[in-house]
Amino acid sequence: MVGLILDRATGEVMNAVSVKPAVAGIGSPVYSSGVSVSRNGNVLTLSHPDGGNFKATLVDLSGATVRTVTATGAAEISTYGLSGAYLLLIDSKEGHSSLKLIL
Repeated sequence: MVGLILDRATGEVMNAVSVKPAVAGIGSPVYSSGVSVSRNGNVLTLSHPDGGNFKATLVDLSGATVRTVTATGAAEISTYGLSGAYLLLIDSKEGHSSLKLIL
């Protein structure tokens, strides 16, 4: 599987890396824009290792915002009641990235 980091303004691929898939959704931490993401049941836990600021937005595949959090250091996003495919968009001083989630 290949993970892509896209420039949200232009749609240009900024970086790509081969990643080993775990289970559907997030099974272990994924590092993206300096923010680690893990899933435990119906909760996504996001953490910036330097305690930095970030914004995470969970959107469905039609582009509608489902959940948004702005945090310093760490945050949680509830996925209770959600199922299907979503994108988690993360903005931090290190850059912008997106993760595809299957809930």
